[in-house]
Amino acid sequence: MGVAYSKMGNYDLALSYYKRSQKMYEKIGYKWGVTDMELDIGNILLKQKKYDQALNNLEKGLKLATEINAKDQMKYGFGKLSELYAEQNNYKKALDSYILYSEVKDSIYTESKSRIIAEMDTKYETAKKEKEIELLSKNNAIHQLEIKRQRSLRNSFIIITILIFVLLAVLNNRYRVKSKANRDLENAMKVLKETQQQLVIKEKMASLGNLVAGVAHEINNPISAVKCASGTSDRSLENIIELLENNPEFSRLRTDNKFDKALHILKTNCKIISDGSGRVEKIVKSLENFVYLDKSESQKFDVHKGIEDTLTILHHTLGNRIVIEKEYSALPEIHCFPSRLNQVFMNLFTNAIQAINDNGIIKIKTSRKDDNVVIEISDNGQGIEKNHIDKIFDPGFTTKSRGVGTGLGLAIVYQIIEKHKGKINVSSKKGEGTSFEILLPLNT
Repeated sequence: MGVAYSKMGNYDLALSYYKRSQKMYEKIGYKWGVTDMELDIGNILLKQKKYDQALNNLEKGLKLATEINAKDQMKYGFGKLSELYAEQNNYKKALDSYILYSEVKDSIYTESKSRIIAEMDTKYETAKKEKEIELLSKNNAIHQLEIKRQRSLRNSFIIITILIFVLLAVLNNRYRVKSKANRDLENAMKVLKETQQQLVIKEKMASLGNLVAGVAHEINNPISAVKCASGTSDRSLENIIELLENNPEFSRLRTDNKFDKALHILKTNCKIISDGSGRVEKIVKSLENFVYLDKSESQKFDVHKGIEDTLTILHHTLGNRIVIEKEYSALPEIHCFPSRLNQVFMNLFTNAIQAINDNGIIKIKTSRKDDNVVIEISDNGQGIEKNHIDKIFDPGFTTKSRGVGTGLGLAIVYQIIEKHKGKINVSSKKGEGTSFEILLPLNT
């Protein structure tokens, strides 16, 4: 919790949690934990610019780290001391702390670096002694002053360079941490938004499926009764006509226009009822096929049947203004999630219908390419702007007017095709129409 609140910039809460952790570690006698907390508390106080308190905690942490030979903690502590002194403009102590930080860091990774540091210390001490000897030499006072001036400039340059590197390292580290936090937050928000949209769509589709299934079942029973009664009426009428034809009086009745017209109306009505009930049965069957196909397991699926069932459901939206042109090739059944592919067809057909303002044509072409089934759905509608092509599969993006589209249809299509390990390509020209090409593997 302390680390989390520290990254969020809530240093007071972070400090509170670090102190509670420190007391727990002290209670169980865990020196490593106490050391970590002293250093972390010092770091938080440093960020709050409470330098005296920070220095106290950092020095305590370093003392404990030295006692238990915790080199990682020593490295961290010296690094933070260097930052503290640098912010107080005490560059000498900042440099000393940074050197100690480097020494501990080098001792962790390789002994060779420790030898190099030792050699550098030796050279430094030798140079220091030489400098003292030269300063004591009265005969070379002018030369020594020049050397001192040059060395002073060089040392100042080194200190400034080191401080710049330290500052750049701190700023770079803070920038990386902040950038990573921002990226993680953006990704989390994106995933959350997409998940929420998918859950809403799934819930709506589940509710719609239950509603359609219930309506189809309720319609199926009475329409079956109507169809059965229509057949019975038709056969009964034929029997009546046959009986009348064997009756001498029938010839007299046939001369009666009203009787002959009544027979014609009855026969016509029987046919209308039979055709109408058959049409309703077909629509109900298409609804059942569209809804009841298993949603959790992959199974064999006839692509052409799925297209036809979808077109049957959308028949009322086509009217007389849109012509469907089909060019089907012989296709094997594919393994897939049928209800989801039906949803793909539904969304693409609906978009094509809405893209055609007046009269138009929707072309459906199927073929097989290697181990893939290819489905092309084209329309001669409004088309899509060139600068919108790359955005049409983004959730929420829509070119339709408010209240007509949600911007989720093509995003759902893309996700379903991707889940089937397929591909979807789109080509469009403003004012001429749009074409979608779907490639689905035979086995998913």
